[in-house]
Amino acid sequence: MTRFKLSRALLPSLTALLLLGATACDTAPRGGGSSEGGSNASPPEDNVEAWVGTLQTSFALSELEIVFDGDQITRMLVNGTDNGVRAQVVSQMGNVQMLEFADGSSGGFVRMGRYAAFLSDAFDFGVVQQGASGLASSYSLSDLRGSYSGTSVWTDFNSVDETSVSLDIDDDGLFYAYVDNDVIYGQVDLDSSSYGRFIGNYQSDSWTGVQMFLSPDKSFIAAWSCPGDFPTGCHFTALSGASGSSNSDGPDSEG
Repeated sequence: MTRFKLSRALLPSLTALLLLGATACDTAPRGGGSSEGGSNASPPEDNVEAWVGTLQTSFALSELEIVFDGDQITRMLVNGTDNGVRAQVVSQMGNVQMLEFADGSSGGFVRMGRYAAFLSDAFDFGVVQQGASGLASSYSLSDLRGSYSGTSVWTDFNSVDETSVSLDIDDDGLFYAYVDNDVIYGQVDLDSSSYGRFIGNYQSDSWTGVQMFLSPDKSFIAAWSCPGDFPTGCHFTALSGASGSSNSDGPDSEG
């Protein structure tokens, strides 16, 4: 488990965390240890890039597009409409790059590969993929089938703990997750064929609800579960599928 301490100066306005999963060629979380906040921001590698996927606000689902220009978020569109949200990368702490929004609130993301799971302190959640042209035309339960690996994140907006996790899912949505020395099993079912949301339960100390979201190319899962109260009683997971293990018949993407 790797813990990252966040700068207390940013805590009062912390509003979002993007948890990014590795591609098949970059499946392990990068970095380690701890780091205090500073000005060593690392902007996205490409100058202009769009991230597209599914956003859950309360329980409603929408298509989300986030556009970066260097270290700036220049547009955020929900169902094709610009919601006026703007932000910039202001610092980096471990794997967490912090954002400052135009309204004075703050957030952050951990970027590994072309995928991200999005979280806000209002409990908005979603999955986005860099360069995707749109959502998949439809999603099915069998699209989840495969083997995945990535990171599970716990946060209280004062520190971030990351734990490596792997996951195996069959055609029926039955899954086994391997976290530290624990084996967790559960099952999900398709909730939305238009937005790729899957809802179910898993057995740990007790049965706990879980929601999973597929990226547009169906090779990455963003998931959350909350055995306790949000946010400290929750875990947010980013998982990339092994090459060829999942049904990647979504829209083409760049890069």
